[in-house]
Amino acid sequence: MKFGKKVIAIDLNPLSRTANAAHVTIVDEVTRAIPAMIETVPELRRNGDRRLALVNSFDNRRNLEEAMGIMCANLSSPRP
Repeated sequence: MKFGKKVIAIDLNPLSRTANAAHVTIVDEVTRAIPAMIETVPELRRNGDRRLALVNSFDNRRNLEEAMGIMCANLSSPRP
């Protein structure tokens, strides 16, 4: 970040310092997140308008709040 680069973090914990310091946090397990990213990149390369819209509208704070909400909902739901 000191060098003006955008930081993408893959972290299971949305409360970690890394997740909160990054520009984009992917709250997931790395062996699941990387293949999903690889699959998504070609489509985003072809569709510049969608890519630009995603970049301009992304809010990492909101992303982390949504991840926490999903995690809390999963914890409070009954297990079979």
